[in-house]
Amino acid sequence: MPKTEMRRTYLGSDADMIQTAKIIFGSFLEDKDAFRTFDSDYGDAFITRFKIDLQEAEDIAKIGAVTGELIGLSADVESAMEKSKNYFLLTKHFVEKAFPDNRGVWKEFGYDSYEISRRYQSDMIQFMNQFYNSAMKYRNELTAVNFSQQMIDEIGSLKRELDEANQRQENFKKSRTTMTQDRLTKLNSCWKEISEIARLGKLIFANDFGRYQKYVINPSGQPGVPAPPEPPQAPQSTQGQA
Repeated sequence: MPKTEMRRTYLGSDADMIQTAKIIFGSFLEDKDAFRTFDSDYGDAFITRFKIDLQEAEDIAKIGAVTGELIGLSADVESAMEKSKNYFLLTKHFVEKAFPDNRGVWKEFGYDSYEISRRYQSDMIQFMNQFYNSAMKYRNELTAVNFSQQMIDEIGSLKRELDEANQRQENFKKSRTTMTQDRLTKLNSCWKEISEIARLGKLIFANDFGRYQKYVINPSGQPGVPAPPEPPQAPQSTQGQA
């Protein structure tokens, strides 16, 4: 059964949530004695812990997405793909020199699958594997036409470079999913705590309008009472107009 995708439990951006949390927590610190009297769990230990949690959440919000590293890994794959494709095109000269008009051997070197394989990295990895194995199979014929063993070994090196670059990219994609879930867990936890502080603040100061307002979070996720809508304008009288 597939896992349910984790989502933010708050509206707005991460930065907006952190700003709201800092404002509400600031109000809490001003009124900490009242909170402690209401519920002793909201004493110094809670304050120390939540300061750490809030700082961690703020640091996470600043880090944001880790797209830069993925872009770099994708560039490595593209570079390895281009080098592999270019080397195959170079090698064709020697294959056709060693086996002129021998389409059966050309097929063993991947002539018929290259156009499709060159588009996808997973296919290109398999293509390079076939390409290398064929070069090793016919190395005597290739070296006879000046395609040296060192040049054959280069096919194997390019194959490994592409395979390793692809593995690094795919592993990072998988780990990024885990990192994203961990980030959201911490951010959602911070929001849950601050929402509870806001709820308790409204209970504690239910009869103190000014202090009550400090713990109101409007539907947009921002602190404070949302501005009331402007009353509709009365239609202008047309009496006496020509």
